[in-house]
Order: sequence, then structure tokens, then C-alpha cells
Amino acid sequence: MIEMDCPLCGSPVRAPSARTYTRLNCRKCHTPMHIDKAGRAVVGEPPDVLQDVEELKQKLREIPGRIPVRRIVTTLAAVLVVGLPAYFLLGASPSLAQAAKEAARAVAENDAGYIRSIAASGTSDEAREWFEKAHRQLVRQRESWYVKGEVTEVHVASQAPSEGKRVVGISIHPGLGNARDVSLADPAAATAAAPAPCNLDTVWTQDWLGRWRLDGRETKARSGSTP
Repeated sequence: MIEMDCPLCGSPVRAPSARTYTRLNCRKCHTPMHIDKAGRAVVGEPPDVLQDVEELKQKLREIPGRIPVRRIVTTLAAVLVVGLPAYFLLGASPSLAQAAKEAARAVAENDAGYIRSIAASGTSDEAREWFEKAHRQLVRQRESWYVKGEVTEVHVASQAPSEGKRVVGISIHPGLGNARDVSLADPAAATAAAPAPCNLDTVWTQDWLGRWRLDGRETKARSGSTP
């Protein structure tokens, strides 16, 4: 039970609760009053809260009708149907070439952790084994290179529709732009055979986000049994 004074005559008024907009009557002067948001007794009838709530609900119900939901859904569907295939068809090759160049960089810099990070799901162990073999091959061939600097080239093969994978050839060779200077300093180099490049075949597949991943299992298989 809550007790307060009538704001008009000052007589005590008892209220069963202090809820906002509770309607009360002074027993002495019969003045109607209600409890405002601050918990004070105010002369007058309480505002029609229920009516305000109903008006708010009606306004909320009218909002969906003002938003072109069907048009928005149709537009999004068109973007997904047309945009995603276009992205994979037109945008896949450049990103695949870049992914292969990064893999070549990892082989050249002995970065095994990067190769494992880009391996397709379930093939990280095979990707590591291929990497170790590829790096050993590159180290051996570097011994015959008489010029400084390296050049990396990648060649994206056509896609096999049945498999949904791409084969990329990676070629790491010495920077031949400095060969003339070397031949002047070492006449024997001018007649020596061109240094053999380090050629690697890699197989790539896309994950569900469209990112190119190195298929370690098939890449290792294509590298053969050479140590």
C-alpha cells in the first residue's frame, strides 16, 4: 500500500501500487488524480496509454508496406545469380595467378608455414612434403646459376570441368637480364649453356568462399618420385 497527499487539498490518499498512470480519487475532495512517470500524484485523469500503444502498433504495422521488400529481394537475387558466376569466371584467373606467385615466393624463401596455410582442407601434410621436395630442387638448381636475382613466372592451364580444379605451372629461373655483364666478366660464361629453371606443377581448387587453395595431395602426385 502506497500513501501520498492529494495535490489539491493535501489529504492523505492510499494507493494499492505506485504504477505509472494509476488512477486515484481523493476521498475528501473527490479530485481525480494519477501517478506520473516521476511517481508523483498529479491532478487529472491519466493519459490514454492504451490508445497511444495502439497507435504505435498501427504505425509499426504500416512500415513494411512502405518498404519495397519484394523489389529488394528480387534485386538481391539477381545480383547473386548474375554476379557470383561472373566473379568466378572473370575474376578467378588473376587471383589464381597471384596465389601461385605467392606459393612460388614461399618455395624460394623456404616459407613452409605459408604453404601449409594455403593448403586445401585435408591436404596440408602432402603440401608440406611437396614443398620440402620443391625447395630442395630449387636449391640444387641455384648452384648452377651464374647470375644474381630470380624471376618467377606462372602459367595457368585450362580448367578441367569434371574436376573443378586448375593446374598452374611455376617456373623460377635466374634473372637473365644480368647475363651480359657476367659474360663480360667471365668469358666462359658466354659460351656456357643457359641455366636450367626450376619448374613446378601445382594443382589448385577453390573453397566455399571462392579462395584458391593448393591441393597438396594432387600437387605432390604430379611432382613424381624424384627426391
